[in-house]
Amino acid sequence: MNRMPFELSRCTPPDVLVTLAAAIEQAKGGDRLAPVTVVVPTNVAGVMARRGLGRQPGILGVDMVTLNRLAELLAGPALAHAKRRPVSAPLLDLTIRQVLDEAPGIYGPVAHHPATVVALRELHQELRLAGEESRDRLSRSRRGREAVRVSNAVTRMLRRQWYDEADLFTGATERLRTEPVPGLDHIVLYLPNPYEDAARRFVGELAATRSITIVSATTGDEAADAELVIIEGYAG
Repeated sequence: MNRMPFELSRCTPPDVLVTLAAAIEQAKGGDRLAPVTVVVPTNVAGVMARRGLGRQPGILGVDMVTLNRLAELLAGPALAHAKRRPVSAPLLDLTIRQVLDEAPGIYGPVAHHPATVVALRELHQELRLAGEESRDRLSRSRRGREAVRVSNAVTRMLRRQWYDEADLFTGATERLRTEPVPGLDHIVLYLPNPYEDAARRFVGELAATRSITIVSATTGDEAADAELVIIEGYAG
């Protein structure tokens, strides 16, 4: 499917809210009540942006959500219908301990140490979002293969009854591919950070059929601003 054109609005930090307001106004196309979804990096950033926009000329019909929350709104109902529930850190820890009890591998001497479980949980969560290519690269070393083994075992044990962020992004991406989703015609990515593979695929699918504007702030530092090149590719 061909990608829709998108726009990139770069600005300095002091002008970011003015630039955001202009992007929203352009997305509305003269209709003050037209819905616009602003994807914010964090909930705090969303609150601050909404307060800042309150000082701009009246902007209505703007929904500010994190990318994770947007994926949850799209995929959550289907996962709930399948009687799957959101996974929690304590559940992940218990599952990792069970995997290590059954097959400790190289973790044998430290399998029951809390720090081992926490480290494997955090790596599992990163791998779930990072995609198969990252798993393959990590598996090239012995220690990496063991970490991937534990992560894969945890996924198999939980997938029927539980879901995580990766499942939300995958489900949301699939829904966008298979059915029309109203209310998401205009999207503004506000100060996006580099996304992991699962989130990037979701953003790419959004960009396949929808108008997207990216609002990014430049710092003046060449190394820091180089990430904007990556961000430009999210919707392109």
